[in-house]
Amino acid sequence: AIVGNPNSGKTSLFNIIAGTHERVGNYSGVTVDAKSGHRQHGNYELHITDLPGTYALSPYSPEELYVRRHLVDNTPDVVLNVVCASNIERNLYLTTELIDMSQRMVIGLNMYDELQRNGATLDDDMLGKMMGVPMFPVEGHKGKGLEVLLDTIVAVHETRDERVRHIHIYQGIVEESVMVLNKQMKEHREELPKCFSPRYLAMKMLEGDEE
Repeated sequence: AIVGNPNSGKTSLFNIIAGTHERVGNYSGVTVDAKSGHRQHGNYELHITDLPGTYALSPYSPEELYVRRHLVDNTPDVVLNVVCASNIERNLYLTTELIDMSQRMVIGLNMYDELQRNGATLDDDMLGKMMGVPMFPVEGHKGKGLEVLLDTIVAVHETRDERVRHIHIYQGIVEESVMVLNKQMKEHREELPKCFSPRYLAMKMLEGDEE
């Protein structure tokens, strides 16, 4: 599943990956849609869904609901999180939510050429290791970095990528409450939805997230 902020260039990347093998689908009662497609890569046929652009995974907009429901109902083997390299601080908020959900993930730093044109540099290898998520530059409109991206998605799926590790995003003044609820929820793990970690559910409870 391809997840990212609006205007992150994820649909351009999807179009390059899927070529003409795409179709549009939607959930009943939701006024947004997603494209799905496929591509042969090595011994794998990759089934790819380009989800609507969203800034968060809260239940406050149709796009947010759509993306979260897709991750629940059609839990992907790997999430491709497309991040606009030239606007990384805002884009990484969604990334931290995906980490909290315990999604297996690869980050594609799109529009990397814009960051370079602005004279900025980014140690993407170090940042990826710190976050426990493989991360590297791509240029969706040119297809640059595509083969490395697809190889990494396969490696993450096969649990061969040594950069992958699970971290916790520190929640500031509510961290103590998150830890208490997380501990209690872990004791009843078999009763909870398997698509979410107990820690993520603890945070949603504290937020008053009814869904």
